[in-house]
Amino acid sequence: MKKILFFILVILFSVGIYLIWNVLLEKSLELKLATSANDLLLKLFAILGGFSILVLFSRRYLFV
Repeated sequence: MKKILFFILVILFSVGIYLIWNVLLEKSLELKLATSANDLLLKLFAILGGFSILVLFSRRYLFV
């Protein structure tokens, strides 16, 4: 029973990520924020990397 529930949750999570990606890609192409899916993915990774650096530096200086 737990394996079936886990399998269903994994499928729902995957479908959710797919739908979010499609909506995000469609809106960014519509607003001309990105020219392709690769461009959007690169920009999202850059934002994620910048945010991660900020979090790491804030934790380092916050707990000194």
